[in-house]
Amino acid sequence: MNSAGNGRILVAGIGNIFLADDAFGVEVVQRLRDAVLPARVDVSDYGIRGMHLAYDLLDGHHDVLVMVDALPLDEPPGTLAVLEVDLDDPGWRLRPTDVLDAPAADGHGMDPASVLRLLRGLGGSVDRILVVGCQPAVLDERMGLSAPLAAAVDQAVRMVVDIVHEEAARLDTAPKRQERSPRTADERGLPPMHETGLSEAIVEAAVRRAAGRRVTGLRVRIGGHAVDRDVVTQGIQVAAVGTVVADAVLDLVLEPMTVRCHDCGRSARVDDHLAMVACPRCGGVDIEVTGSDDVVLESITVDSVEVGAV
Repeated sequence: MNSAGNGRILVAGIGNIFLADDAFGVEVVQRLRDAVLPARVDVSDYGIRGMHLAYDLLDGHHDVLVMVDALPLDEPPGTLAVLEVDLDDPGWRLRPTDVLDAPAADGHGMDPASVLRLLRGLGGSVDRILVVGCQPAVLDERMGLSAPLAAAVDQAVRMVVDIVHEEAARLDTAPKRQERSPRTADERGLPPMHETGLSEAIVEAAVRRAAGRRVTGLRVRIGGHAVDRDVVTQGIQVAAVGTVVADAVLDLVLEPMTVRCHDCGRSARVDDHLAMVACPRCGGVDIEVTGSDDVVLESITVDSVEVGAV
């Protein structure tokens, strides 16, 4: 299978942060921000935006795709596996055949198999596809990984790092292709990835909780994430089109993190505690981060009846 890539590698985290262990891929790619990776590697948190991933791959900018997700492996929870997919093989599959034969693609929640089916159906291809999967334990509506999957995150990060280094070394010896600049999200008509993922996950959670009833209002709290209020609001409006959330009034609360420096005794509010390595005032490294680092759909109002957070 030949693609029009230029020797780049994409690591894509997939999963829904509101469904416990389904957030495994998202957590792994977040940890990868601190890893030392080859220059040809791009890392992105796609969340539940599988359709965006499929269309991004149509650009042909990447020769290698590494997907990270929670997958049913018929093994104990927390078990990791690396699966190789050849889209030219008619028998390829990541899940049981009856799942692959199901109706395709809800753009608000696509597993790796659905993303690859869509990519193939659109005529796209990637030279090499690897999936780092982890057997989930809990897929209930809640935030946070179960203990077995939380314990597997560091090992998964090491696996991905090893994979991309091996693939980069292989590509270093391959014939060079003409470089071309990737299209930006604006050029593709897409909002920024982080805000888009949060917005779609919020709408999906509200739709699921409403159980078919019309939603007239929703209250959302986002803590510790560097997001733009207007972009999140617009993202929720776009994601809600055609759903029972389409006419809902949004009450959005953004809560920055607080960093307290033990060297100078001062405190400062920051948008992203993961980016903080020193006091923004004195440069001291003896700091303490406090505050909530989560995204919560606190309540929705359905036909004048308020439904509380899970």
